[in-house]
Amino acid sequence: MMAAANVFSRIPMPTWRWLGVNDLPVPDGLTLPAAPIQLSAATGERVHHVVELRESGAQELEVTVADGAELSLTYI
Repeated sequence: MMAAANVFSRIPMPTWRWLGVNDLPVPDGLTLPAAPIQLSAATGERVHHVVELRESGAQELEVTVADGAELSLTYI
């Protein structure tokens, strides 16, 4: 039986499954656990978040966007 791989990135949409890109395994040398970052936009909100990735290690983004909201994200 093959060991389960840690997941680096997961796209929760079946649209991409046929390409095989829904899950990306954790690259060698990347330490876990990840630092959790939660971003959200409430109904009617228009928000922009900036996430600094330099020298910060592994991170896990959890994004929640309500109907009628807009959220943009910039990685530095």
